[in-house]
Amino acid sequence: MSHSAVLNELFESSLIICAGSGGVGKTTVAAALGLEGARRGLKVLVLTIDPARRLADSLGMGPIGNEAVRIDPERLATLGVVDNGELWALMLDAKRTFDDLVVRYAPSREVADRILANRYYQQISRSMVGSQEYMAMEHLLSSFEQDYYDLVVLDTPPSRHALDFLRAPSRIRGVLEEGVLNWLLKPSSFLLRRVQRSAGVEGGGSFLETLERVIGLGMIRDLSEFVLLFKDMLGDFKQRASGSQALLGAERTRFVLVTSPNRTAVEEAAFFLQQISERGFHFGGFVINRVLPLAAGPTSQEDLDALRTMDDAAWYDLFPDTPPAGMSPSAYRRLLARLRESLDTLPRVAGIDRANIRWLREAAGDQHLYVQIPELPFDVHDLESLGMLGESFRTGFLEEHPAAHAGASSW
Repeated sequence: MSHSAVLNELFESSLIICAGSGGVGKTTVAAALGLEGARRGLKVLVLTIDPARRLADSLGMGPIGNEAVRIDPERLATLGVVDNGELWALMLDAKRTFDDLVVRYAPSREVADRILANRYYQQISRSMVGSQEYMAMEHLLSSFEQDYYDLVVLDTPPSRHALDFLRAPSRIRGVLEEGVLNWLLKPSSFLLRRVQRSAGVEGGGSFLETLERVIGLGMIRDLSEFVLLFKDMLGDFKQRASGSQALLGAERTRFVLVTSPNRTAVEEAAFFLQQISERGFHFGGFVINRVLPLAAGPTSQEDLDALRTMDDAAWYDLFPDTPPAGMSPSAYRRLLARLRESLDTLPRVAGIDRANIRWLREAAGDQHLYVQIPELPFDVHDLESLGMLGESFRTGFLEEHPAAHAGASSW
């Protein structure tokens, strides 16, 4: 299947999940995919859990909150977004989303307020393992229930291992099992006896009173109150967790794996592909970010060799005799000499990138969508630069764009 055909198939999805290890540029790639979808006439929501605000920066916007914000249609029109194309952005606040769920499913506002004020709830709603991923899926479910967007692009939470996102719904569902809550509410008599002996209590008094004497805090009562209040909502939360798991494997959900050409990163991407395949999820393709331009797409080796074999006089004739303002002649000469040395270094580094990309193709199979985005000489901080980045999805690489041939980007 051709590159364009595979790309068209990707944008027939209703959900694209951008996954990958931390620091590979998932947020920027998600924003570029969202803009490309809007260019195709789709109503697109890009959803991120990026505390560093990279999505807002990439879209050239001010603060983005927990409610979707529409990107100015007039600005989008200058980038080729016509017809029915729309682009919306949302930066998830996991804590607020958790609070909203409590308010929605609590039997009364009074019960909701007691849960929200509970110290144990405040702790787990901020730091429970998998809560960010679970709340991301919850927001996705809510977005699909609105039945407004043609496509939702999810920038997965930053984590050391991309696999954490796949495990989150089942982890949360396990935490919400009634047996776990009952264990918290009714500890075993063995534990009670151990605590009583440690506290010098010979009998009498409740378990909670005993623990409060040992710990000296009201946390145990908070825990007990939380469990008692939350049990009434247990079924609703478990149902949402099951819905999240089903959404990951839906027919029109696609995973796009974002990686860099670093060997460790491509090995993790290949492993992640294996994991989503074993779970029956659908793969959309690879985006290989920060590839040296010499390794991305076609290059002119003849031109490079000609530069490397120039004699000194011919090399220095390529540049103005007068250094830029503020630079001494000697510093200018040293800069040109180091630039020439880089002609030997960069091809070797680019060769490593190229070998790692080739390894990924051999390990994962060549039938997938592969998009290579080179290091750029600028930050992706507005819609215009994001639009240029989006061209790479149509061609498979961005190497032919003049701006992609120099420097490096911080994104």
